[in-house]
Amino acid sequence: MLIYGGYISEKAEYMKDILALNLETNQWEILYHHGGDKEPEGRSNFAMVEHKGSLLIFGGTNGSKTLNDMWMFDLASKTWTIIENK
Repeated sequence: MLIYGGYISEKAEYMKDILALNLETNQWEILYHHGGDKEPEGRSNFAMVEHKGSLLIFGGTNGSKTLNDMWMFDLASKTWTIIENK
C-alpha cells in the first residue's frame, strides 16, 4: 500500500513524502522524502493512481488554494515529473 501527502495538524504542515506499507510484514518504508529540486507542493484531498510503475497525483488543496496540477512519480528512479500545471 502506498501513501502520499496528507496533513499533520500538530505541525500545520502538508506533507510531500511517499510511504509504502508491506501488508505481509506490517513494515513501513519511506520511498521518497521531500526536499528534491522538482516536486509537487504538499497537499491533501487529491486523487492518486498507480499506472505502469508510476504514481499519478492530481489536484487537492494546500490549505489556501485548490490545486489543479498533475504530477508523475517514477517508482524505479524515485523522481517527479510535472505533467500539467494550470
